[in-house]
Amino acid sequence: VEKDGTVHDRTVAGKARHPDYRPHLPDLTIYTLDSDLPSTIKPCYVMPSNYNNYLGNSGRVACLGLDQEEKALVVDWFSGGRMREPVDSNRLIFHENKINGDSGNPAFLIVDGELTLVTVWTYGGAGSGTAVADYVSDINTMIATADTQAGASTNYTVTEADFSAFPQV
Repeated sequence: VEKDGTVHDRTVAGKARHPDYRPHLPDLTIYTLDSDLPSTIKPCYVMPSNYNNYLGNSGRVACLGLDQEEKALVVDWFSGGRMREPVDSNRLIFHENKINGDSGNPAFLIVDGELTLVTVWTYGGAGSGTAVADYVSDINTMIATADTQAGASTNYTVTEADFSAFPQV
């Protein structure tokens, strides 16, 4: 769906689930669509695999988390794919715990105005899931596998966010 509400229908043509998946981690599945999306729809960045150089495990970094009702909610990133309920009262008013049905929805950091994918929900409470940054290489392999299944050659790969402008911890 574009910003103006225009819907583009696509059909899944190929699929690859992480080969080490065991309920419930690493909870990653990649799909290849039957045709490209228009250039007006831009994929999001993914948390870089070297995020610990910049964020460490200090926690309490505000994230945007979506739920099944498409509400934009605030959670605090803790580490990896784990979140915590905000303690800051200004953030807390925009927080709701994850419930059944929220699984698969994304959580993002907003870096320089761009969405950066951290995880998709697998567990409830404040929310947690697979730390996407820890599986960048695996995801690229899964993209190629889904493409092969679809009989396509997209040559797509994950685009990691560039945190190099930020101070290292």
